[in-house]
Amino acid sequence: MKKILILTLILSVALMLASCSDNASSNQSSNQESTEETEKVSQGLELQYFEEIDAYVVVGMGTCDDTDVVVPSEYEGKDVCYIINMYSETMKSVKIPSSVKGIVNGAFENCTSLESVVMEDGVEEIQSSAFAYCTSLKSVVISGKLNKMGTNCFIYCESLESVVFNQGATHIGYKAFNYCSSLKSVILPNTIETIESDAFADCDSLKELIIPASVTCINAAAMPFNNDELIVYCEAKEKPEEWAENWNSQLSDNQIVWGYTK
Repeated sequence: MKKILILTLILSVALMLASCSDNASSNQSSNQESTEETEKVSQGLELQYFEEIDAYVVVGMGTCDDTDVVVPSEYEGKDVCYIINMYSETMKSVKIPSSVKGIVNGAFENCTSLESVVMEDGVEEIQSSAFAYCTSLKSVVISGKLNKMGTNCFIYCESLESVVFNQGATHIGYKAFNYCSSLKSVILPNTIETIESDAFADCDSLKELIIPASVTCINAAAMPFNNDELIVYCEAKEKPEEWAENWNSQLSDNQIVWGYTK
């Protein structure tokens, strides 16, 4: 099993090694001590060292039975850089430190008790189905370093109500919030550049969405279908050339406001 995990990790994070290596040498154990003075990190998580990246990754919950989990930023003087598995039937919240650069495919999938996710500004990539089917998840704060989301990252998180992308995030992935039927609030910073197809498909509770002028590309059917109450406020004065013709999923003209200013 460990051999499979090693191969999975190496393949999944090959493109992110340089980023992690740069950070690994900059954080000293004194930083961990100052952090842990103000916030107690969870004990007992299963951590595994990978020589290829000179860092630790979270490979399981181990003996940790916390309901409110705080992932450590360091272990034995090395950064904790990736999460590849944190499946838990009892975890209600998780805080992910800035040392973590990537969340691997399905890392939190089917964590049906999870209600809150907070990512500090370190996570650069959330891979496919990372939080899929977390049916109790209500709120998510996403790292300002995010530049890549895989497919179905939060699909079928049917209790999800609030999503905040921190300043600096640039990308919303394909079917990222598909079938998040309770989603009411999405806050996008003026750094978001790309919104992939079906990103908000079937988000039937979404009443308004502000699309900042920084968004240069929206792919087909990114908005919810059959949501007559949704108003999309676009800071652009007219549809940018790189937006797909059917980016708005057949929303009516009176549901789209161009040239919006806050």
